[in-house]
Amino acid sequence: MIERMFIDQEDAGLIRHRAGSSDGATWVVDGRPMRNFASCSYMGLERHPELLAGGVAALNEFGSNFAISRAYLECPLYAALEDTLGQVMNAEVLVAPSTTLAHLAALPVLVGDRDLVLVDQLTHASVHMATNLVADVPIELVRHNRMDLLEQRLVAAGDSYDRIWYLCDGVYSMLGDFAPFEELSALMQRFPRLHAYVDDAHAMSWVGRHGRGAALSRLAPWIAWS
Repeated sequence: MIERMFIDQEDAGLIRHRAGSSDGATWVVDGRPMRNFASCSYMGLERHPELLAGGVAALNEFGSNFAISRAYLECPLYAALEDTLGQVMNAEVLVAPSTTLAHLAALPVLVGDRDLVLVDQLTHASVHMATNLVADVPIELVRHNRMDLLEQRLVAAGDSYDRIWYLCDGVYSMLGDFAPFEELSALMQRFPRLHAYVDDAHAMSWVGRHGRGAALSRLAPWIAWS
């Protein structure tokens, strides 16, 4: 079924295009300039002259790949980046090569053996994938943004678990809606065992002070985030 779906979409000219030259806002596709509405780079910073110059300088100094485990020898660019992002976030920052790898590294460490994991059904696929690596604990889906159902589950859970993790997105990639931060914050105050883990990738750069995202702007200081 999946193969047939991809073949049909490719035959209709909807997928599997290759980009030509681009200024970020417009791509050349099949010889035609087309406005880009699909990018997750909301501020278009990948074309910023200072970032381009910084990238060239880093390549010249360290090459295209610093192929050593960070545990043994660290490229100093990581520390500089984390320090700068820490000032933006007003929090400790650890950089991963991608959001997916961050989830795979963080969730198995954060979730304990006596915890319960509740996942919003529309949370990004990378979060769902990372839950497969957590300890052998109950993992349950919650209807999208239904804080009433989350509250019912919290009441039913009582003190059976050390912590209850609610996994969600700050801004959902498919619908473009925000997590219900006010209601979630109220629940976190009422239920001390409740912890939020938020994939805020789609709110970064354009929401909150210095672009720190929606979660840190609206949930702090109750949030564990990625």
